[in-house]
Amino acid sequence: MEDQIFEYNILNRDIKEIRLIALQPCTDPTAAIECKILNAILYDRPHYEALSYMWGDEADPQTIKIEGKEYQIRQNLWLALNQLRLAEEERILWVDAVCINQDNIAERNHQVGFMSSIYRQAHCVIAWLGPETETSHKAMSFLNQIHEGSVPVAECDSFRFKEKWAAIKKLCEMPYWGRLWIIQEVVLASDVVLCCGKDTLPGEAFINIRDLLAAYGKYRTWNPDTAQEFPQLQPVRLLQHRNRIESSDRTLVNILFEFGEAVCQDPRDKIFGLFFLSKQCCKAQVSVDYSKKTFEICNHAISHYLDEHLDHNLDKHLDEYLEAFSMLAGDFTQSVMLADFVHH
Repeated sequence: MEDQIFEYNILNRDIKEIRLIALQPCTDPTAAIECKILNAILYDRPHYEALSYMWGDEADPQTIKIEGKEYQIRQNLWLALNQLRLAEEERILWVDAVCINQDNIAERNHQVGFMSSIYRQAHCVIAWLGPETETSHKAMSFLNQIHEGSVPVAECDSFRFKEKWAAIKKLCEMPYWGRLWIIQEVVLASDVVLCCGKDTLPGEAFINIRDLLAAYGKYRTWNPDTAQEFPQLQPVRLLQHRNRIESSDRTLVNILFEFGEAVCQDPRDKIFGLFFLSKQCCKAQVSVDYSKKTFEICNHAISHYLDEHLDHNLDKHLDEYLEAFSMLAGDFTQSVMLADFVHH
């Protein structure tokens, strides 16, 4: 039986070697999902799509086949792969749960350390929102119509479209958008395509519609539920950060204020999943290492902030610093920070 269970090979850490999966073609959605493993080197610029998705509940795992051997994945990933496989061609994907040996801490540290490069170099990032819901098709279809111009932006907020705007709001509040790791995955992408069930939508549609609403708002009175709220929707907030990363002048604490409520299972990921957005000196302080305890990782990041970026008007900023550090790793960070204040 052991011969039928997939086992990982060893990656060469010196050359940024990664694994990709070749999702095998199939026309039968009930047939077993089959993949092949391809080893690739990031420096060689391999062609692949990267999947952004929620890991989801561990209950009810599903079995796929990798190189003909059994491999268990969570249900949400199974749904994504089942939807994404093509009829006649294999599809080359990078999927963290499969392409990284999650049981090997050393490999996990290595791969997560340059995950930003993996998403940045992907031909496209596929944002899997999940299976179709009661209103998702209505929302995706309407957004595509506005983006493509078949519904004129000057008419898109009329009363007859009220239900469609409500559907869009629900789409943008799906659990996917609250996950911390998708911030990196979406913001760094050269191209983003949203998938919800069978429906797809280019990520650029959100920015295009935001700009159209702003431009046409000069000539007519907009329904506040559209023109005013649309720029605040989470997909718009994330996608507008694209192409701004390299020139970031924000500290890790600044980033936490914006994204600190995003959900992650491991509190260390509050740093590992957000540091790429911060200024260069903050990035340099972060070394991805899951063998370290949360306390160590957060204390190091906090110490850098206190030494290099602290506004020493404590009476003015103490509450907001405490709030940011609490977002980082919980209540214990407050005692760390206060101890450092005394030291300083």
